[in-house]
Amino acid sequence: MYPVFETIKILNNEVFHLEHHIERMKKTSKDLLYKEINFPLLKTDIEKHCQQGLQKCRVFYNKDKYSIESNPYTKRDIRKLILVHDNEVEYRYKYTDRACFLRHTNRLRFTDDILLIKNNRLTDTSYSNIVLWNGTEWHTPLHPLFHGIKRAILLKRGVIKEHDILFSDINTYK
Repeated sequence: MYPVFETIKILNNEVFHLEHHIERMKKTSKDLLYKEINFPLLKTDIEKHCQQGLQKCRVFYNKDKYSIESNPYTKRDIRKLILVHDNEVEYRYKYTDRACFLRHTNRLRFTDDILLIKNNRLTDTSYSNIVLWNGTEWHTPLHPLFHGIKRAILLKRGVIKEHDILFSDINTYK
């Protein structure tokens, strides 16, 4: 019904980076659904879900309609990353079908996640882009599975830099 979704941060009634999310939704719908979405009430509907505290708002959508859910957000306490080599994994768009990750994460504890390595290059975890410290600069993979909003903003601001991070380079980072 809804093949793709956006996850939007809301903190104390403030919606973060909504214009970036809407732009990505338009690009995704044009690329995948062959029609650029036009949801004139989306901003208003998202704002109706605003509450005090930190919220995780999800907008599930197709080319004709959308559904919004919002819940209090609790940060996962990831204590262990498990390196997973998968040269077939694809996640260019934020699909609701996350089978490409679930096949690797379905037996993990809640405090564990995977760090995917594709074609000998670090990419992402199962739910976020990564940033690594080399002692001087913050690097993010040149070839992530998914180009996240926060990643794009940090790149534009010059806070992080794209770098081709090979699996063999992992020990040079913290």
